[in-house]
Amino acid sequence: MTASHSAAHPHFLIATDLAPELRPHVAFATRLADSFAAHVTLFHAVPIPVPLVHGAPLLATQPQVMPTEAIRQQVQELADSVRVSKPLHVKLATDSAPVDAILAAATVARADAIVLPTHARTGIKRAVFGSVAENVLRRARVPVVLISEAMVTRGLPRSERRTVLFTTDLSDTASAALPTAVELARRLKLPLVLFSTVSPITAPPAGGGAPIAPPPDEPRRHREECVAALRRLAASLPTDLIVETHAVIEPDTGGAIGRAAIDANAAFVVIGTHGRTGLARLLMGSVAESVARTCQVPVVCVPTHR
Repeated sequence: MTASHSAAHPHFLIATDLAPELRPHVAFATRLADSFAAHVTLFHAVPIPVPLVHGAPLLATQPQVMPTEAIRQQVQELADSVRVSKPLHVKLATDSAPVDAILAAATVARADAIVLPTHARTGIKRAVFGSVAENVLRRARVPVVLISEAMVTRGLPRSERRTVLFTTDLSDTASAALPTAVELARRLKLPLVLFSTVSPITAPPAGGGAPIAPPPDEPRRHREECVAALRRLAASLPTDLIVETHAVIEPDTGGAIGRAAIDANAAFVVIGTHGRTGLARLLMGSVAESVARTCQVPVVCVPTHR
């Protein structure tokens, strides 16, 4: 995470599109921030007019946009409806596209994380509010926290013995997100759980065909190797950090991560992303999309292209 207002108090930039169905998500995001005594900026990008076409504005086809002051009042009313112990700032942008505005606001505010309440519709649009969140995830230089319907329904994790769950496939992409998980755990004074999964089946043959069932003891051997790698990783971390390691044999990696987050009473799940193209291109494949869409614990997507 980045420098913030103080070492003790992180700063969350919560972006909202003011959709009524996302008000509970915003309330959850502010409660989450407050549980860590975080400063909050509630941010909204006012839609900008559609560009000119052949020199003429598309007045007949442009959507109706409320006056800026009316939008500002709506954002302020939303801010007034939540309760936080630290200062809550309201910011609007009126001269940039939403993605550019969110990223710029996070930079100006020196935010530790961008928080995006998410819809639940279809595809990535099931997971986040359209291409805005996809592009924020692709271009962000700070972690992006996604707040889904499942998280809002479950509520905040129990206050006792929370953890930070870092999920890794031990690849370079995943490992690049580890420093963020470590800093998050240290700042919040929480144990860090290093978690990985081992598939009980092997990949299809190179020439095609169905996956091959391995010998009965092979998944167990792979799990032991995975646990050993996680322990080596844990041994490389600061000694003042409480670190646990856990690996399971499970074909459904996304589901396993979600269950591990509940079992560990995780305050956050941390997962690495890369900023290339599209959602399947953007996160660590469909696994990260599934985690971001269905996990009942806030998911911190860490851009690893920095």
